[in-house]
Amino acid sequence: MATIHTAWKKTDGPVRYHGGQTEVRLGDQVEIRGLFRKRRGVINYVPGISPPHGEMEHNALFWIGISFARGDFTGILVDPDTGCTLKKVVFLERGAPEAATPLPPEPFE
Repeated sequence: MATIHTAWKKTDGPVRYHGGQTEVRLGDQVEIRGLFRKRRGVINYVPGISPPHGEMEHNALFWIGISFARGDFTGILVDPDTGCTLKKVVFLERGAPEAATPLPPEPFE
């Protein structure tokens, strides 16, 4: 499998929210804006901060993990050119890193 070459690497600095001002940290309270609804969640995986996870980092692409109150979670791609999250992830407030539910073991099923 070929490796994708990107402008941003996790060693270049922290992942930031869209706009580039605020760093993404474990435990952050966020809102994801979808087509029909908004969902509130907690950041539970950040590339470069969390231990490497094969489902969230591969082929030079990285995802942040967000867990929701119902127990489900999603991964949101980090823009490989800027190191920022997509516009649909909105930072609400800082939370405690201990509040972040750990990711399930890999591979996801």
